[in-house]
Amino acid sequence: MPQIFLKQFIKFQPPMNNKNLRKRGIVLPIVIVFMLISQVVYWGILHLNQLNSQQYLQFQSYYQDEIQHVMIEDILNDVTFLSTKSLENKVLSDLSIQHEVMKNRLNIIEWGLEENQVGWATLLSHNENEERIIIYRHSLYINDDSQDNCRLFETIYCEGVLNKNGTYSPFPLDNNKLNNQVFMTLKNQLINVGFILEQQVQRNAIKNWIFEGLPQTLFTFNTGSILLTNQITRYQLSSQLKQSNFKRSKSKQIEHTQFLIIWQGEIYSKNN
Repeated sequence: MPQIFLKQFIKFQPPMNNKNLRKRGIVLPIVIVFMLISQVVYWGILHLNQLNSQQYLQFQSYYQDEIQHVMIEDILNDVTFLSTKSLENKVLSDLSIQHEVMKNRLNIIEWGLEENQVGWATLLSHNENEERIIIYRHSLYINDDSQDNCRLFETIYCEGVLNKNGTYSPFPLDNNKLNNQVFMTLKNQLINVGFILEQQVQRNAIKNWIFEGLPQTLFTFNTGSILLTNQITRYQLSSQLKQSNFKRSKSKQIEHTQFLIIWQGEIYSKNN
């Protein structure tokens, strides 16, 4: 009896056609491909998140280090103010030397006005009936990169810019409140009372000055440190953060000033 039932079951089992077999063969590769694509997308998202995290940490380190450098810039700006005073003392010294050289070449009897950059004096005359007077001005021209110092000078007036090729360019006349106005006033006064220009004398001198700057210094902060080294013409700033491997080097030029001093005198004479 069981054998008869089995024969009947096999006899009435519906046959599988080729179409169903093809469907089953397509589904499996699709599932495998979908799983592979999903895995690749997942890995891509993980990698992108990792890159974004690294980029965020780099930005964070950069701005932390930038804050350190801003604080150092403030310190260097204070030093620059000291350098301006040092430059002013250097210029005053050279003005004095230049002035003494020209004074020694003249036969001065009496000073009417003797200042750092403008003045006049009575000169010796071999003719008793002749009166001789010299008026002078001391003009200062500074290279363009150092022009900001002119605003901070307390006793010196800059008259223009010293160009890189050795020539110089005066400021507009309206700005020359010390040298030109006083000098031209003295000149016009002499001409109005009958003095005639007899001779012009001039002496030029180009000087160089480099600020000594700070010695090697280590600046420490809560976030890291900056090592400042003096390389004569530039500062080298090497920074490092405590909580990361971020390192950076920057440089800042130490102030180097070149200036031109022109001592210009005009000798006037008048017969009494």
